[in-house]
Amino acid sequence: MRFLTKTIAAAAALAGAAVAAPANAEGWSISNLGTTRGVDACMQQAEWTFRQVSPAEVSPGNWVTYAYDLNGRPDHDGIIICADADGPIVAIVVVFGLSDVDGRKAMRDQLKQIWRTY
Repeated sequence: MRFLTKTIAAAAALAGAAVAAPANAEGWSISNLGTTRGVDACMQQAEWTFRQVSPAEVSPGNWVTYAYDLNGRPDHDGIIICADADGPIVAIVVVFGLSDVDGRKAMRDQLKQIWRTY
């Protein structure tokens, strides 16, 4: 399930930046992970975070890291966006799933916990 594109990532970044608390709607669970020291540091932390739950299905880009089949579930994909808005680099996690709202929220929360242990 490789539905995530740069367009979706950009939209998710804007949606994530617009909310202070975690949001859940139509198959998306989004949360702000906070600021990082820079895009490179953010990307390294994003790749490490995803590899803790999906080691074979992680694809880093320039400012977005994609992960597929999180925890071996083909219905959960995720991205971590390292957004640069002329200030601190903001990291945003987005988990996409076709169903199972509780599972999607749990995955988002698990990724947030892993992110904090880096």
